[in-house]
Amino acid sequence: MWSIHKTTVLTLSSTYLFSTCFASAITDPLEAHRRRDVHNLRARNIVSDSSAIQSSYDFIIVGGGLAGLVLASRLSEDSNHTVLVLEAGESGDANITQINTPADTYYSSLVGSEYDYAYQTAEQTGCSNRNVSWPRGKVLGGSSAINGMYLVRPNEPEINAIHAINPNDTDEFWAWDSYNAAMKKSETFGAPSSDIAAEAGIQYNAASHGSSGPIHWSYPGETFNIVGNWTPTLVTLGIPSNPDSASGDNSGAYITTSSINPSNWTRSYSRSGYIDPLPPRSNLDILPSATVTNIVWGSGTSGNLTATGVQWASSSTAAKQTVNANKEVILAAGTIGSAQVLQLSGVGPSKYLQAAGVDVQLDLPGVGQRLQDHLSGSLIYSTTAETAGDLHADGVATAEFLSYINSATAYVNLTTLLGSDSASALISSAQAEVDSSASSLLPLGDSTVAAGYKAIYDTITNQFYSSNSGQIELLLSITSTSVLIQAAIQHPLSVGELYITSDSVFNYPFINPNYLVHDADLTILREGFKMARLVSQASPLSTYLTGETTPGSSVSTDAEWDTWIQGAVGTEYHPTGTCAMLPLELGGVVSPSLLVYGTSNVRVADASVYPFELSSHLGAPTYGLAEQASTIIRDYWNGVSTNPNTTTTTYYIGLSTRFRELILFLFPPPLLHPMSSVRCSFYSTFIARGLVLCLFLFSVRGDSVLFRSNEYSIGALGYGPFQSYFSANYTPAEWNFVVPVNESASAPSLSTGYIFSAPRGASVLRQGAAIYDQTGSLIWDGSIYGQTLSFSVVTYLNEPHIIVWTGTATAAGVGSGYDILLNSNYELVANFTTNLTGETGQTFADFHEAQITSNNTALMTAYQPKSLDLSSIQGPEQGWILDSAMQELNISSNEALFTWIASEHVNITECYNTPGTGGGSVAEAFDYFHINSIEKDDVGNYLISSRHCWTVYYLDGINGDILWKMGGKNSSFSMGNGTEFSWQHHARWVEKNDTYATMTLFDNAGQFGQQQEQMSRGLHLGVDFTNMTVELLTELLPWNQSISQSQGSVQLQPNGNFLVGFGQLPWTGEYSPDGDLLWTTQFGVGDVESYRALRYNWTGTPTDSPSIELVSASKSNLLSAHASWNGATEIVKWELYGASDSSGSSSISLYNKTKDGFETTITVSTVSNSYSHYAVRAIGRSNQVLGTSEFVSSSSALRITGRTALAVLSATTVLMLFY
Repeated sequence: MWSIHKTTVLTLSSTYLFSTCFASAITDPLEAHRRRDVHNLRARNIVSDSSAIQSSYDFIIVGGGLAGLVLASRLSEDSNHTVLVLEAGESGDANITQINTPADTYYSSLVGSEYDYAYQTAEQTGCSNRNVSWPRGKVLGGSSAINGMYLVRPNEPEINAIHAINPNDTDEFWAWDSYNAAMKKSETFGAPSSDIAAEAGIQYNAASHGSSGPIHWSYPGETFNIVGNWTPTLVTLGIPSNPDSASGDNSGAYITTSSINPSNWTRSYSRSGYIDPLPPRSNLDILPSATVTNIVWGSGTSGNLTATGVQWASSSTAAKQTVNANKEVILAAGTIGSAQVLQLSGVGPSKYLQAAGVDVQLDLPGVGQRLQDHLSGSLIYSTTAETAGDLHADGVATAEFLSYINSATAYVNLTTLLGSDSASALISSAQAEVDSSASSLLPLGDSTVAAGYKAIYDTITNQFYSSNSGQIELLLSITSTSVLIQAAIQHPLSVGELYITSDSVFNYPFINPNYLVHDADLTILREGFKMARLVSQASPLSTYLTGETTPGSSVSTDAEWDTWIQGAVGTEYHPTGTCAMLPLELGGVVSPSLLVYGTSNVRVADASVYPFELSSHLGAPTYGLAEQASTIIRDYWNGVSTNPNTTTTTYYIGLSTRFRELILFLFPPPLLHPMSSVRCSFYSTFIARGLVLCLFLFSVRGDSVLFRSNEYSIGALGYGPFQSYFSANYTPAEWNFVVPVNESASAPSLSTGYIFSAPRGASVLRQGAAIYDQTGSLIWDGSIYGQTLSFSVVTYLNEPHIIVWTGTATAAGVGSGYDILLNSNYELVANFTTNLTGETGQTFADFHEAQITSNNTALMTAYQPKSLDLSSIQGPEQGWILDSAMQELNISSNEALFTWIASEHVNITECYNTPGTGGGSVAEAFDYFHINSIEKDDVGNYLISSRHCWTVYYLDGINGDILWKMGGKNSSFSMGNGTEFSWQHHARWVEKNDTYATMTLFDNAGQFGQQQEQMSRGLHLGVDFTNMTVELLTELLPWNQSISQSQGSVQLQPNGNFLVGFGQLPWTGEYSPDGDLLWTTQFGVGDVESYRALRYNWTGTPTDSPSIELVSASKSNLLSAHASWNGATEIVKWELYGASDSSGSSSISLYNKTKDGFETTITVSTVSNSYSHYAVRAIGRSNQVLGTSEFVSSSSALRITGRTALAVLSATTVLMLFY
């Protein structure tokens, strides 16, 4: 949030996310993947040393803000493209807690810090000649990292108006249906709890939202009674409630969504959503503290400029450096930055460029013109209500409370605001002033800019003023000890300009939004404040308010209102228009393909391209804009289009979304330039895969498992082969048993239960938790929780629960997030994090351990920077470590019951790694200890594992003293033959008494760049406490003698077998009590890994309904019903029912079939029955009905026709002509 000022806006445009779960295109299977360390997730994409970047990239993105990071994530999904992001601001890691905590946008704002550009406007004649403050985010994530997190989707007529004013948008990228789909693609919607929804009066339609995007759209975990009175109060004033504000009509009153991750109550923004969850990508670099100074142009004439790269500098005094662009330069620096960079590069109004001393490369008058902003202010009231500000002042600091941000909203149309007659009069008056306004508001004097202004002026006064489109936004704020009601104008007729005044990017440009210079704007805003006052006087809200303190009773006449407004209002932080998407003859800067006119390879993709203000906050639409931009760019360079202004998707004619994904897998985008001399090898692969696809289209590859598949092992099936289904949008890993079951000469029976793993990595289509049966069939897909590490079954309150860690990885490669508990219905029971504060602020739960004790308390790991002298290990004297911590927590009260900090007990000289050049700052804090597992025993002591000290420690449960050490430099034990371990994971007791114990652990025997032994292994050890010796009981060796450089697990099974997960290597294996290998399966061959692999007996009974999808084939009388139910373990068969309508009345049982994997297919003849609707029932072991799907119409069945296959072959032929 921006800094609080009682006469300025307290709410901002949202830029909203999860870390979480991507619905991205399939990773190109021909990408050369490399192994990676799970402890370096951020550092591998975010570059701290500029010398590490390459000399050239395919795409250079200028600006790592909201849009820039969306583009970086999406463009780098194509492994044949390299991407560089240059961001002027810092990474944000030093203040990550302030960024992540939603309420800190009010109480500990980063506005005014180094993360804020802190622009100011020119003196505004319409605002008492004031210079108005314009904060903008200067950090990775841009303003989405510091704003108020509002997510408001714009109106359908406004988006369609953008399409209508751009006649060259022939592919309708900027029409509502396509644009809305892009906004939903970015979104994962999270419904509020029933208590929050009831208290706040929240209404929503989940069908209008996305379900698998990177950005979380949800609601705070805390609310207040006064919020629930917002909508009923506005209804009494004729402003209707809106139960579905995301559907394309955002008018009326409602509680809007916010960019909050409900799994851990943190800010969801472009970095946390689109970048932090990514595995390391060798084709993506993000460089903070790199300000682009100008675009470098190649030889060419004005009107046909080609960018060859950009220049950048780390400061105004640093030398400029050049990086080359092989394909495109994409400006995503925002409304100010993108126009500024274009002008500094010689593209813009020649009048202003020459005055600034910049050589004119292209006279493009529209650059910097049409600058607009939402203008707003607040009425302030004393109150008897409990506010969020009151609780914060009282020191309340729970995660749920700190997720509370303002979100009560209303958009009021002109007729409701003014009354019918006054609205008509204002419209007529405004329409009569179009020519004079164009003359007075556009000092540049360019005829094309004037023509564009008039066209948009006409759109606003003839369409928006007369429609249901909001002209005023009203907002309720309770984050101080007062109550504020805000009003903001949405479609100003006043426009201004932005232009450079020197040839240096480090000198801020002239910024003039021309606030309130058009009299219609002042009238509308004045009436908005009058409406806000009426809201304060209407019941039931009025019962909470005791008096208006600002502006107070001294302001009542229009003249008094105008004087107060001009001295009090300020930005709502939504500037736009400086690189408008308009035809060139209307003063446009970019075409519908976002190409800058007169250039061949420079695009602008950010909020500057909107030709007029939208009646919404800019976060939600700009996520959609960036998604559309990514699609346009990828389609063009991947050969889907031959013209950047005509993006017909040749690959995908007549195919469903599922088949489009499958085609992308089978037909990877061309890896070579079309003129490459070796393209013939691509042809042969392409044609072969096309023929395969024609057969493949007639059946989706459901539950499948392979045995000793050489094609799988060499990557011929892709680096992350997956299963897919008709009835569910899941893509779990496909297994290949490299050592099939019972091939061992002495194989006893296998253990029972389901296997819990969480595949992730660059080769994984959809990362997340998953439960499999022994054959590799999916039981439950938990990818909704995003990239997951700790994932297991625990006992909580005497019932089995799933525990999942969810969050983001920090730059140091450790976790910052929350643990969540799900019951057997997969319902959220609790979420919690560490209660730990260090030198740099609050510390959140790390991903290495998440356990529940027999006392129903939680065990968690955590990491926190700490200043420490590192000279004893050749580090800096004024150094920093990334200290390891563990904590036991009371889940219900969030009370820390036990906390242990490594540096207070273990000297840094015990570690085996060294700081090297690191350890000199918080950002490069040295991880000397690295805690990665915890277990509490029956006597109340703790067993912990330190990877970097090669030691397992046993701690006193009262004072944390180290009772003994096993392994490492100062072992308390004599280590027997074969018992030495290094870089280990997952230490667990098996049996233990006072004199002897057994334990298991995973011995990595190496890490990246170091290897102590020939191979990693599982260990079963005996521990003699009398003689203080350790003996080897069982050694569990991998099937191919390899090193897993990180992660791993060993779990003793009830029958004495061992299950071993090989961590960084995508293998899971089971071993006999004697260590004989019983089976090993691989779940990928590229960049695929799982932190642990564990087996549990689990009963899942989901409360949602089963899924059904109907599929029919052309020229066939057969209809296939595909049935599945995510997480249901008790189904033994499926029963198909037919009915005459969707109600299912008088339904008849047609067929039943034994459950066959995750998805079961039942095929019926449409000749022998005449039913129009079908449903499936899940039947249990006692023949009871467990659940019934909805009845779906056969007319909606997915139809696979001969034309589908023909289209693919045609596409193959057409593409051969081009390549």
